[in-house]
Amino acid sequence: MKSVSGFLIFLLALAACGGDAPGQSSSCQSQAECTDPAHPYCFAQTCVECDVDQACPADRPACDNETHTCGVCAGAVDCARFDDQGVCAPDGRCVDCASNLDCGVDVPRCEVAAGECSGCRSEDECARFADRPHCDARGRCVTCRDSADCPASAPICNTDTAQCGQCAKHDDCVSGICDLDGGTCIADGDVLHVKKGATGTSCTRGDPCAGVAQAYTKVAGSRKYIRVHAGTYDGASLSGKDFVLVGPGAVIRARPQTTVLALAQLGSVTVEGVELRGGRASAGDGGHGIEFCGSGTLTIRDARVVDNVSGVVTTCGSLIVRDSTLQENRLTAMEVSAAPGAEVTVERSTVSTNGDGIRVTRGGGKVTMSRSRIGGGFVGIDCADVSCHLVNNVFVGVGAGSSGFITNAVELSGGYPDQIEHNTIVDNKGPGILCKDGAAASTFRNNIVARNIVKAGESQVQGGACSHRYSLIWPGPLPTGDGNLSVEPKFQTDGFHLAPGSPGINAAAPAGTVNADIDGEHRPSSGADIGADEVVTAP
Repeated sequence: MKSVSGFLIFLLALAACGGDAPGQSSSCQSQAECTDPAHPYCFAQTCVECDVDQACPADRPACDNETHTCGVCAGAVDCARFDDQGVCAPDGRCVDCASNLDCGVDVPRCEVAAGECSGCRSEDECARFADRPHCDARGRCVTCRDSADCPASAPICNTDTAQCGQCAKHDDCVSGICDLDGGTCIADGDVLHVKKGATGTSCTRGDPCAGVAQAYTKVAGSRKYIRVHAGTYDGASLSGKDFVLVGPGAVIRARPQTTVLALAQLGSVTVEGVELRGGRASAGDGGHGIEFCGSGTLTIRDARVVDNVSGVVTTCGSLIVRDSTLQENRLTAMEVSAAPGAEVTVERSTVSTNGDGIRVTRGGGKVTMSRSRIGGGFVGIDCADVSCHLVNNVFVGVGAGSSGFITNAVELSGGYPDQIEHNTIVDNKGPGILCKDGAAASTFRNNIVARNIVKAGESQVQGGACSHRYSLIWPGPLPTGDGNLSVEPKFQTDGFHLAPGSPGINAAAPAGTVNADIDGEHRPSSGADIGADEVVTAP
């Protein structure tokens, strides 16, 4: 700013000419004397338009040091004090924008005349944003407007956030099949389609086949996915080629005296979302829901296997059953026998009102069952010559209950160590746990075994090879073991969730390793509850 002496000389010269300097008005001793709105500041005893830049508006943001008038900006520094008008335009105003480059993703277009950012009108105005290249209906630059804008690695557009993400269900994908483990859509060209009443031969989405057997003839290479659309279809015998069959809303029924899906000479197969029904025969072979023999694994997910001779029968390979229901199968829900080392995994599934529950004879294999519910049938689970790991399950209503014929919720035999932990085994028509002769010495803990029908004087748990700790076993003799309780467990009306005041609350063994309960709710490492349920107190 110009010196005061220079400024006084300037004023004297101007006065001698008979006028006020531009931007200046009457003389003053203090700012209070500057009442003219156009000259509100007192500088060197004269009322002026501005004394510093901060006195100037955005359309004339810079204070001239000689004339003390507001003028144009010389650069962005003159506009820095304006939160929403930080750009110095070519005409000297401080504005929101001088070009599109000054605008952000929510309002990417610059209205130059107004100096304001506004919504986009074309994709070109979003091209500079690599992660948000699309112009949506609201004028924002976004990652996606619909799923067509998303890549295969994140194929679903969340229309609330305009972000691409993973698929969570099959109908999220144009192809009709989502890889639920990876969250990606299977390529449309790799999916064979089956629709009720269709007459197609290529089995594409636009030319679907009429049945599963017809689609299977087209399986080759990566084109191994079969999408069965809603409807009822005939079963099939399939061999030689691995495949993935997905059919939410579809029912596959057996032809008379046959298995619904007979699978042989295969590696790994997945059957998901379908109902397998009607293979139930009064006598003779066949009639199962699904039979499998392969070198790999049969995976059954989110399926219903109902009203067959046996639900699932495997004679080789491993088995995974997740989020499925096996119900009203005449002989067994699952009958598994295979080569040594094979594994059986059952998670979040329901096995109820079958002739038997699960019978596994594997010769050194391993059975893992968690967060599942077993009811009805002569036996809940029979692990013979395998290592049996049961965690967070409920067994209720197992056993025939006929006079002189006692069955068990859990039967264990063979020389392999077992793990039975955090299960609730109640109201069954026989002992809760039976460790048969020859069972490996194993210690079970944190289980509730109660109100099961046993002979007078017998315990709810039987077999000398197995010991119990921190378990609630009632009524009858209480096995020796740290932390065991003999008292009524007190359940809610559903028969397995612990009621307030239950003695099983906070009574589990210290230093637990099971970090969730049957419902998936958090289970602490210390102070946990006995049984399948963990009582979670609202904060």
